[in-house]
Amino acid sequence: MQFSGYEWLALRGVQATGDYSQAVFAWVFLLFAWNLISRGRNIGKLMFEHLSWQDDALTVRMYVKKQDQEGKDCKAKHVFANPIKPWICPILALAVYIFTQGPLQPGSKMLIFGNESAEDRFSKWLRGVLGLFEEPLHAMGIMISTIGTHSFRKGTATWLAGMVDGPTGIQIYLRAGWSLGMQKRYIHEGGGCDRHVGRAATGLTLDSEEFGCLPPHFDVRDGAPALSNEEWEIILPGFLLYPESFRVFEGLGSASPFGGHSWGHSSSSTYHCSTQESVGHHDRYMAIIPDASNRCYDSHPK
Repeated sequence: MQFSGYEWLALRGVQATGDYSQAVFAWVFLLFAWNLISRGRNIGKLMFEHLSWQDDALTVRMYVKKQDQEGKDCKAKHVFANPIKPWICPILALAVYIFTQGPLQPGSKMLIFGNESAEDRFSKWLRGVLGLFEEPLHAMGIMISTIGTHSFRKGTATWLAGMVDGPTGIQIYLRAGWSLGMQKRYIHEGGGCDRHVGRAATGLTLDSEEFGCLPPHFDVRDGAPALSNEEWEIILPGFLLYPESFRVFEGLGSASPFGGHSWGHSSSSTYHCSTQESVGHHDRYMAIIPDASNRCYDSHPK
């Protein structure tokens, strides 16, 4: 899977004209599989408590991997925003997914994608989308029979390895959780290396100032919280049921939907349609949103 193919699939989720819930789910699952260089099975097992926010990145801890079934060597993977290309921005996608999947209920499973059959659900969506475009894809030399959930893990690693002055092979291996053999005793993962891979994986240009860009942030420079817990409960019912570590993401990373992407407000985007469908007509919600938007500022280079 080449990067252009990954972008093409992301746009299929974003530009869906029906079944918005499925489209948003597939969009987020796809972006997480690509950015984390992870198996679909492990993406499906992610829980809200595995996610938090550190500095300028979403952190994801994957406790079960093929090479580490007991999670003894678990380290956080850093996932970054891409406000330059919002259709492949995992921070925006996750925020939209959380806001449009309905309120969290007491006693709910804390699996992000609802249940452990998420990989099968994504595979079904993937086969359906590819089947609709079989002829043009075949004309481009792409055989849809060779594309599956594994394609994104392989595709990200191959794409990163081909970058000039990009992440090293060892950095990519560590991100993907692949064994380094005996070298594992001597080479250990550092946070800076994983951040480098994370920014590159999200599609930011290495030799541009945009490589250091950030998602929109709520303006909390005066020390006051962007929104109170009561306001969050109105915007996102069940807010206090999420693990405290994940609420840090909601309070920081979730500024993305308010950040003023003109793309996001296009009537043809799944983001726009699913948001309107889920919460867009809630009077109290709409009373808070303009104020939240005014407290939001873009921190990426102009």
